[in-house]
Order: sequence, then C-alpha cells, then structure tokens
Amino acid sequence: MDARTIRVDGLRVRVVEDAPRHERDDPVFMIHGLGGWAENWRDVMPAVAGSGRRAIAVDLPGFGESERPRRSRYFDPEEPFYAPFVFAA
Repeated sequence: MDARTIRVDGLRVRVVEDAPRHERDDPVFMIHGLGGWAENWRDVMPAVAGSGRRAIAVDLPGFGESERPRRSRYFDPEEPFYAPFVFAA
C-alpha cells in the first residue's frame, strides 16, 4: 500500500492506495465514517486489490492526516461540506 498527499478544493488530503498487478477499470473508493481514517480499510484493501481492482481510501478533511477546513461547518444543511468534497476528489 502506498500513501500520498493530494490537494482537493485547496485542502491537503491523505490518500492510501493498493493497486493490483493487472488493474481493471473500476476502482473501489473507500470512505471512513465519523471519527475514522483511511486505515480503517487496511484489512480490506489487499482483498480488493487481489480481485484486480485498485483500492483507494481517503482521510476526510479534519480526520487522520488530512487538513481541517478552516471555515466550514461539516453538517450545515444549507451548505453541506462532505458530499461536494467527495465528488471533487
């Protein structure tokens, strides 16, 4: 498994990947729950990669090793944060 940092919507975000030797077209994107981080998927990722699919896990902003957004309210019903963030990633 490889970990790296990317930028999404201006935030530093940590991504962990496990890629198979012969990759199929459909990766599996794994998102942890509240209070979690990408390592919650560590035991699952090798099995996904073993099936020929790339396993990608992300530390959501404010969790794990990802940067916390400065002015965002995570659960604001008028301006939700996480759904647009995940689609941007």
